[in-house]
Amino acid sequence: MTQSEAKGTLSGIRVLDLTQALAGPFCTQILADHGADVVKIEPFVSGDMARLSGPFHSDDPEKINSGYFHSINRNKRSIVINLKTDAGRDLVLKMIPHYDVVVENFRAGVMERFGLSYETLREVNPRIVYGTVRGFGDPRSGDSPYSNWPAFDVVAQAMGGMMGVTGADADHPVKVGPGVGDTIPALYLTIGILSAVLKARETGAGQFVDVSMVDAILAVSERIVHQKSFGGQVAVPEGNHHPFIVPFGMFQAKDGFVTLACHNDVFFKIFATALDAPELLKNPITAEKDIRAENRKEAIERINSVTARFTKAEMKKRLGGKVPFGPVYSIDEIEQDPHFAARDMIANIEGPWSRVTPSERGRLIWKLSELIMENADELATINTLENGKPINDSRNGEVPFTADIFRYYAGWATKLNGETMNVSAPGHWHTYTRREPVGVAAQIIPWNFPLAMLSWKVAPALAVGCTIILKPAEQTPFGALRIGELALEAGFPPGVLNVITGFGTEAGSALSNHPGIDKVAFTGSTATGRAIASSALGNLKKVSLELGGKAPTIILKDADLEAAIAGAASGSFFNSGQS
Repeated sequence: MTQSEAKGTLSGIRVLDLTQALAGPFCTQILADHGADVVKIEPFVSGDMARLSGPFHSDDPEKINSGYFHSINRNKRSIVINLKTDAGRDLVLKMIPHYDVVVENFRAGVMERFGLSYETLREVNPRIVYGTVRGFGDPRSGDSPYSNWPAFDVVAQAMGGMMGVTGADADHPVKVGPGVGDTIPALYLTIGILSAVLKARETGAGQFVDVSMVDAILAVSERIVHQKSFGGQVAVPEGNHHPFIVPFGMFQAKDGFVTLACHNDVFFKIFATALDAPELLKNPITAEKDIRAENRKEAIERINSVTARFTKAEMKKRLGGKVPFGPVYSIDEIEQDPHFAARDMIANIEGPWSRVTPSERGRLIWKLSELIMENADELATINTLENGKPINDSRNGEVPFTADIFRYYAGWATKLNGETMNVSAPGHWHTYTRREPVGVAAQIIPWNFPLAMLSWKVAPALAVGCTIILKPAEQTPFGALRIGELALEAGFPPGVLNVITGFGTEAGSALSNHPGIDKVAFTGSTATGRAIASSALGNLKKVSLELGGKAPTIILKDADLEAAIAGAASGSFFNSGQS
């Protein structure tokens, strides 16, 4: 884990995180995401149980950082303390005065056995906000007969009433897919902690904040309460549709399912018209809202027969933005939808490349240069076949030149340092700069020197630790693809150097507009460069542009004309299949 830079609104709030499983870590992760400094105390020897739960990435052969662990512990720092020892307890007590919040989700009584109860911590730090989430709450807030029972997500969903209204029919209740029995209580705990922190800043007194997982699920299952207390009805599973409104639920598509929520006749008319289904507006069973509700089952079947004619994408195009509509997505579809990219919802986490030292980066770049020369004949042949230059120019010119560029930047990897500067201020102050990778660099190169252009852009970006998405010209993609393979052979982790092919108007435009790209480097026409610079303004990308025409020449009055003409001709015709 790494500590995020303190940029959020909770910057300055320090949280000691003693949580495990899902509910507690999810709460403290939200605090960390908003800038709180969260220090996680992990158990001695094994660490947090989530570390070993899987799945594991291929770059984690020791299997100690599961995807599950990353999903609930980002932006935190970790330390290991054995809370079962006197030394461990004493260390925590020494830390407490420096923290604003403590969060734990052990069963009731465990912290008391550690000698770290709320009352004990409050004596050390009266301002401490002590947050806890348990299956059935803490006896301090209400002594449930189940307060000592262990509980997980499914228990909370079952006893909180959510499972009892979820399922295909009354006889087959099912759990909600995600672990909402944990994450919803975590959200309530986050709100409670922040409220208590505000009060502590005002009064100087902390609070004990207690959330029961079962209580939190009941709190969001609002319908089952008013259906019983106002309507005298015990709610049961209603399948994928609303008990009172049609259409309001999930419907069949050619390639899956979509959801609709046309709760009034205005939306329903728009829906029927957009899907070329005037029969729905004429049929007495589906024409009006109240009649659709009275004939719920038959109305749903008729609407299903219409939606089943179209794919999800077709309905999205016809209905999106006109009625409440959404396709049922898998994670693959979520990753492809521009909404989630624009909102930066699929976050990248630090992988092995971020942990590679500058000297190791230099070694990998040098190894790649050696592999380029070992495969020089193959690369020269590819270059000549797709570019048209003489094989001699490729084999004895561009290929060794490309290798030399990689060798040059291999040396730079260890020589890019920040600076420390004196400050004219009293006391022992200093200021310094730290050079860090920009991030994900999109690099778009032309056809005329495909391997050399690649080396000029790729080598320096690798030297400083960036990851790269390279788009070669559509006329010359194969040399770039082969060097991508050689990079893997050299030992670069997968995903560091990525090569995508395609036309500039499609692949290049997608890169320059993508919110996940941090820098665009482009060599090519002025018109395209202007378009890239314009698109970068929307999300403040860094941009470097090399623009212009073919071999511009300025000849001065005192020039040697014979030499100038020869040079201009060479510049115009070199690398064009002629020599």
